[in-house]
Amino acid sequence: MKKIWKALAVLTAIALFGSAFTACKSDDDGDDDVSVTGVSLDKTSAELEVGGTLTLTATIEPANATNRNVSWSSSKVEVATVENGTVTAKAVGTAVITVKTEDGGKEATCTITVTEKTSGSEGEGSGSEGEGSSSVIMNGTKYNTIAEAFAAIPSAGSDLYTIELSAGTYKENWLSYRGSNSIKISGKGSAEYGADVVIVGHG
Repeated sequence: MKKIWKALAVLTAIALFGSAFTACKSDDDGDDDVSVTGVSLDKTSAELEVGGTLTLTATIEPANATNRNVSWSSSKVEVATVENGTVTAKAVGTAVITVKTEDGGKEATCTITVTEKTSGSEGEGSGSEGEGSSSVIMNGTKYNTIAEAFAAIPSAGSDLYTIELSAGTYKENWLSYRGSNSIKISGKGSAEYGADVVIVGHG
């Protein structure tokens, strides 16, 4: 009889151990990885001038996905490159930037169109300075851009600073001078610094 009771005790212990093991395994199952279901970019297309940069932001779904690693690539690295979401325009043309998730291989794309650089240092037309040379002259000194010339003007004084522009189009945003000197801007031929250039505080 004692042997029977001992056998029953052993069986009971085994059963209890099995129940505990099952419960632990069930708890572990609650920590399963959350798979990626999709990815998107904050832009589907963008335009850059040669030399310009743009940072793309990738959003992974769901927000609590376990593996959020992504890789970036460009369809034409000679036109635009990408590193960790930052796109750099290299040459005129079109390139497709792709972000791809490590989990599931989900993809999203952004088409980048790269155009010729237009700035004060690359004015159109020959002008008196000739093509490829500095096209911004202030009080006899050459500068690459209008902004560079502005930076050379002291904040105090009563002098007049005259900026002469060669023929071309100047796309410099928000040019600001806040000082007591006066600034005069004049253009040669077809020099334009139109609506996309805002000059604050000049005389």
